[in-house]
Amino acid sequence: MLTELIYTRYGRTWAALMVAFAACTLIVQTSCGLTCEESNNYATAYVERVVQSNQRCNYDDDCANLTIVTQCGNMCAHAVNVSGIEGVEAAVDYVDDVWCGDSQAQGCSYRTPTCAMPGIAWCDQGICRND
Repeated sequence: MLTELIYTRYGRTWAALMVAFAACTLIVQTSCGLTCEESNNYATAYVERVVQSNQRCNYDDDCANLTIVTQCGNMCAHAVNVSGIEGVEAAVDYVDDVWCGDSQAQGCSYRTPTCAMPGIAWCDQGICRND
C-alpha cells in the first residue's frame, strides 16, 4: 500500500522505490538519507492517505476533529470518523518511526503551516468535513 501511494503521488519508478523503501525499513527505520523535503512529503502523503480512508460517515456524530502533529511538523486539524482516530494516530507513530523521528536532529525545520480554525466536524454526503 505505501509503495503504491508513493509511486502514485510522486511518480518515481516502481523498482527504485521498492529498493529504497526496503533499505529504509530493514536497515535503520529513519529518513535514510532523504532530504528534509522528501521525508516530510512521504510522511504527509502517508498520513493524508490514512485520514482519507477514515472519513466515511453516516451521521454528524460519526465525525470528530483530530489535530495531526508528527515530528516533521503540524498537519492541522482534519475531520475523521471517530472509529478511525486510532488508525490515524497509528499512522502518525509510523511516520515518526520511519521518516520524521530524527528529522530535527538532522537539521530539518519543524513544519508549522498556518492552520485555519476548523469548524465543527460534520457528515456531508458520507464524508466527514470540518470546513
